[in-house]
Amino acid sequence: MYRIIALYTDIGRGHPNYLDGLVQTLAARHHLQIPTFDVFQLSRRASRAAWDAVRLGYHTGSRGGLLTALYNRIRSRRSAGGFPVRLLARDLRLRRAGPDTMILVEHPLVARMLGELGRVYYVHGEIAAPAASIVPEAARVFVPLESTKNRFAELGQPTASLSVTGLMVEPGLVSGAAQALDRRLQRIKTGKHLTIGFFTSGAYPPAHTDVIVNAAASAARSGNRVVVFTGCSWSKSRMLARRLKALSLKVGSDRHRHLSPNWDSVTLVWRPDRPSDTARAVELMPELDLFVAAPHERTNWAVGLGLPMFALRPLVGPFARQNYDFALAHNVAQPLDRDAAANFGRTLERLRNDGTLLRMAENGFGKYPINGFDMAAQEVSEKEIKK
Repeated sequence: MYRIIALYTDIGRGHPNYLDGLVQTLAARHHLQIPTFDVFQLSRRASRAAWDAVRLGYHTGSRGGLLTALYNRIRSRRSAGGFPVRLLARDLRLRRAGPDTMILVEHPLVARMLGELGRVYYVHGEIAAPAASIVPEAARVFVPLESTKNRFAELGQPTASLSVTGLMVEPGLVSGAAQALDRRLQRIKTGKHLTIGFFTSGAYPPAHTDVIVNAAASAARSGNRVVVFTGCSWSKSRMLARRLKALSLKVGSDRHRHLSPNWDSVTLVWRPDRPSDTARAVELMPELDLFVAAPHERTNWAVGLGLPMFALRPLVGPFARQNYDFALAHNVAQPLDRDAAANFGRTLERLRNDGTLLRMAENGFGKYPINGFDMAAQEVSEKEIKK
């Protein structure tokens, strides 16, 4: 039997990305090779079909309708004991887990399903803490900030189960963060052009896709270098390429691992899976001067790395509002919606000239620790040693 295992939902990017970082840190810093599983591997027949329906609901969730209602109901705390959750949980009893096995999970729904086992460690890397995140049954919940901890406690999470780690920023971005910020500040102050990262989310909400296409076009036409991270869907990547080309833009890829030298072009970044997609983003992050994304897990970059954020609107999902409000309160983010997208290039020029963009970068560094994965890994490792 395994002593520690990691169990993924593998739905979307945000939740799984936090568990990726912890598993990688445990391997690199503590030499713990953690076996990983996902709910689709462990589920059979009706239970597997239910998980497939949840995944479909996630990918269509921004469009409304019955699937959205089902997905939101399953995420809700009120559904914790209902039939849909019992069906999803039916096969997740982890035959590979011994009685003392620590189970690392990345989604509160799975944490509640397995909470009765008494040895679930839930990795909550989000600044936001909506009610659906609360898992009273978990042995340990890792949260990034004191404010997140306080919110969990207010919603009923036992305080003794909460560990504050600091922001969970991808391990490859931590050690060089200060140097990357210095270079970014210098480019914003003196450079002729900006390099802008546009990030799709796993669900590809159509309203966000529209904003990305139009804002990217505006930024490129203003003489900036645009990099669109298209995620792991080849069909969505091709769709974005077609839409950008239809706007008479030069569109290339990073297949040779270099960004386009042309400042009026758009470079698309596609990778077939989440780990390689994240790895490529980590490689290119030091070159970015700002980024556009939904206010989900990448909000940590704006708050912790000094990378100015333009938050896609409308806000989608239960975490977006709290993350968005937090980023705006720290003056590291600006909203970006469909109406503003067409003038994005001119907006950036104005914000740069009046010093706003520089202040956004400066405001987003040094206020919070960014070694959350190290802190969580240290606690997991110490728990393993004590067994």
